[in-house]
Amino acid sequence: MVRRSAQTAGVLIDISSATLRKMVKLSERKETLLSQIQELDRQMAALQQAAEEGGGFTRVQPLKRGSATTKSPKGRPIPKSKTARKSDLKSAR
Repeated sequence: MVRRSAQTAGVLIDISSATLRKMVKLSERKETLLSQIQELDRQMAALQQAAEEGGGFTRVQPLKRGSATTKSPKGRPIPKSKTARKSDLKSAR
């Protein structure tokens, strides 16, 4: 229940104590999350600064592409009929 009462300095809103408790808990949670965001920002800035000082990002070797057939642990190719197809996996979801 929200009641409004006028005073000379402005308008005050009377809020129930249960609502105030919820607001306090949410405000505390918000402060915690904001401090975590600030810490993440500091870490990101430190990483960016380290990358800039170290000459930028290093080049990563490209991955080697595998063969078209899947091999069993003994080294024998597995027939394609035995391997799962993407369409089969999607329909199982």
